[in-house]
Amino acid sequence: MQNETTNNKYKIALFSEVYGKAGTGGTTSRHYNIAKVLKANNIEFKVFGFNPDQVHPDYQLPEAVGGMPTNLSDYNIFWVEQGFRTIYNLNTKGIFPILGCNLIPNSASQHCVPYLDEAGKARQESSIINEKRWMATLKGKFWCSQSWFQNKEYIRLGLPFNEKVYRLDNPVDTDRFKPTDRVREEKFKVAWCGKHNWAKAPWILKKIAEGLPEIQFHYISNEPCQTQFPKNVKLILNNENSKMPELLNECDCFISTSVTENQPLGVLEAMSCGLPVIVFKTSGQDEIVKHDWNGYLVDLANIEHFISDIKRMEADDLRRINFRINNREYILKNFSFDACFKQYKRIWDIYLGQ
Repeated sequence: MQNETTNNKYKIALFSEVYGKAGTGGTTSRHYNIAKVLKANNIEFKVFGFNPDQVHPDYQLPEAVGGMPTNLSDYNIFWVEQGFRTIYNLNTKGIFPILGCNLIPNSASQHCVPYLDEAGKARQESSIINEKRWMATLKGKFWCSQSWFQNKEYIRLGLPFNEKVYRLDNPVDTDRFKPTDRVREEKFKVAWCGKHNWAKAPWILKKIAEGLPEIQFHYISNEPCQTQFPKNVKLILNNENSKMPELLNECDCFISTSVTENQPLGVLEAMSCGLPVIVFKTSGQDEIVKHDWNGYLVDLANIEHFISDIKRMEADDLRRINFRINNREYILKNFSFDACFKQYKRIWDIYLGQ
């Protein structure tokens, strides 16, 4: 942790239209964690751009004030994590902010087509057209990304190939998300968490659960479930973020059936709890999961191999212990608040021309 004297040169206005809003998944948690990184290191900052009435109690911070700054001259770093219109408003005032990682979703059309109906495809293509328009119109000092996959998304949407993009990883609260001394129960338990949408592909979870009736799956979500799962899937709905470490530590393994991701915070938090993970080898997921080192990578939508890898994970206690150790060490080294603060500080110095 840095001292106050070291950090008083940074006066940061952080913007997020969805800050603290329930139902926005990893985006809200990311922005809250960024704010906690700044607070822990005595950075002078405020969070703007959102409606204060939308903030869930889990995400309350005195520095999260909402609205827009009264005095822009009070800040020397402007960082927009989410909100195209916020960037437009800043541009009209001659301010070119850091363009954060949650402006462009992981909506590559090649990932969309197999998983959407015709109406869904039309909505997605419309969204991509709008993203291209915003990307061509809005101006910032530079773009930031969480993965090489996201870099390729920017290029697909019109960012010049040679334009510099800086890495800003997801910070993980490793003091909250940490392993416990849980003793494994007789029945192997597998955690899954996320929204009920095409990208998270809960229909794949259903097929996996149907193929493994002897294993219990925990479906964890903060929104209603629209899939009829078999009896070995326990629904844990409308849960609060504060309960997630406990829910994760009730399980022996974490799986993601997402067909497209950037740098999924839910997977990182499970890894921080020491859970071995199984994910599809697609988009940004194979950048954080190393096959047979901290989990397993499965070819996209290969349900048979996914089932096989869960069985393999269940059967090999020693391998799970090794994965558990590797995951915790990997998160502490690369995604802890201390690790991310060093990354952020470098970006701020570039922004200030230092």
